[in-house]
Amino acid sequence: MTLTRDAKRDIQIVKDLNTYVVLELIRRTGPLGRSEVAQRTNISLATVCSIVGSLLEQGYVLESDSGEYTGGRRSPNYAFNPKAGYLMGVDVGGTKMLAGLTDLSGEIVARAELPTPQGDCDNQAERVFAELLRLIHQLQEQIPVGSEGLRGLGLGVPGVVDRESGEVTLAPALGWTRFPLKERLKEHYTCPVYCENDVNTILLGEQWRGAAQDAQNAVCVAIGTGIGASIMINGSIYYGSSNAAGEVGYMVTTLEAMRQSYPGYGYLESLGSGTGIAERAKQLLAKATEPSQIATLAAGGEIEAMHVMQAAENNDPLALLVVDETVQLLSAALINAACLLNPEIILLAGGVMKSGALFLSKIQETVNRVVPYPPQIALLKLGLDAGILGAVAGVIKSSELSVKYSQLL
Repeated sequence: MTLTRDAKRDIQIVKDLNTYVVLELIRRTGPLGRSEVAQRTNISLATVCSIVGSLLEQGYVLESDSGEYTGGRRSPNYAFNPKAGYLMGVDVGGTKMLAGLTDLSGEIVARAELPTPQGDCDNQAERVFAELLRLIHQLQEQIPVGSEGLRGLGLGVPGVVDRESGEVTLAPALGWTRFPLKERLKEHYTCPVYCENDVNTILLGEQWRGAAQDAQNAVCVAIGTGIGASIMINGSIYYGSSNAAGEVGYMVTTLEAMRQSYPGYGYLESLGSGTGIAERAKQLLAKATEPSQIATLAAGGEIEAMHVMQAAENNDPLALLVVDETVQLLSAALINAACLLNPEIILLAGGVMKSGALFLSKIQETVNRVVPYPPQIALLKLGLDAGILGAVAGVIKSSELSVKYSQLL
C-alpha cells in the first residue's frame, strides 16, 4: 500500500514527538537505560532503542558508565551530552551589544561585546546590523572544533518585536523600523533564529537559571532611560493583543495625570525612569538654597541619574528626596501590577537598579502594606547574563515548540 503525503507527514510528526519526549526525559532525569525510558514514556522498547541509537549517533546522548542489568550483558545507561552543540544569545542594547556562547545546558563558555553604533551616524540601521554580524562571527569562532557548531541563535532587542516573523517593528535606539531581523540573519545562518523584546528575554533568563526559577507567574520591570515590563503567566510570556503588554511606563497614579496625553514618554517613566530622575533633580537644584553633591558629581556636565544615586548613597538630602519620590512612584506601579496579576515575584532590572539597595526594602515594605497577597520584590540574580541566557532559553523553547506542535494544529 502506498502512503499518502499526509500519512507520511503524520508518521514523521509522531517520530519527532517521540524523539523529543525521549531526549527531554534523558536530559532532565538521566542517566537512564532504554528499558526505563520505555516504561516511563509508554513508548515501545523497540522504538526507544531506535531513537536512542539515532541520538547517540547525532551526539545528543552519551553512554554512561553504569547501566541496567537484565540477566545477561549489562545494558548501558544514557546521559544527555550538553557539548553536542552550542547556542548563542545576544542582548542588543542601545549603547552596547553583549553576546554569550552556551552549551546545550545553558552554561556560558565564551562572551563578546561591541559598542552599538549611535543615531548620529549615517545609515544607522545597517551599521547596527553589520556590527551585530561581526559580534556573532567573533563568538562563533570560539566554538570548539569537533562539535556540531551553532544550533540556535537568540536575540533580545530594545523595541517592539513580532515574534512570529522576527521583524523588529520599532526600535528607535537602533534606528530600526519594520526591520526584518530574522529574515536578514537567516541569510547568514542556517540554525533556528529567535527574536524577542529585551525585557522579555531578561525574564526568560531569570526563569530558566535565576531568581524566578520557582515561579510560574512573574513580572520584570526594567528601569533605565524609560520603563518597560515583561509579564509571565503560567510559565509563558504574555504579549497582549498588540504585542504591547508590559508598557508600564504609561501607567498613571494621579487623577491629574489622567487629564493629559503622553505622546513620547509615558507618565510613570517621565518621572520614575533614569531620565525622569535626572530631570527632577535638576528642577530641585534650581530651587535649592543649600549645595548638593549631585552638582559636584556632575562636575559641570549634564546631570544624570547615576549622579543622583551616588549622592543618595552618601546621604545627600536633596538626592534622598528624589529617591524617596521615585520609591513612591515605582511602588504605586508595582502595587497595581501585583493586584492585577498576582505574581509570585516582581524583578527589578535596568540601569537605575544598579543602585537597587536604595529602593528594594522600601518598595517591598510599601507593597506588603497595601497588597493582600504581596509578591517578593527582588533584583536580578543573573545580572547582565539574564538577557543573554533568556535569548538562549527563547531559542530552545521555540525549537521545542516546533517539534511538539508543528503542523498539528
